[in-house]
Amino acid sequence: MARLPHNQDRGVRWAERRKVQIEASIRGHRQVRFNVDVIDLSISGFRFETPFSMHAGTRLWLNVPGFQGLEAEIKWHEGFTYGCAFTVPLHPAVCDHLVRQFPTAP
Repeated sequence: MARLPHNQDRGVRWAERRKVQIEASIRGHRQVRFNVDVIDLSISGFRFETPFSMHAGTRLWLNVPGFQGLEAEIKWHEGFTYGCAFTVPLHPAVCDHLVRQFPTAP
């Protein structure tokens, strides 16, 4: 499990990132929904890949099959990979469930 710096308004934080493979969708404020591949997840945020261009600071909703939308903000991007922070952190049990439900391919 990789540990990556998690940059929020309160400063740099470390959050345990767990690899996942989730075909999800993203919707920004007043924007259409489009597909993304979530590649890692923690209680405080997630990383996704998409061919669509977005900007740091954008508020969005992550829609994972079987779950209600999760509000987040894009904190950084490099090419078409984006790092986001959840507005409200996930409960650890929810994070564990998502990791079990959407494991990476062997």
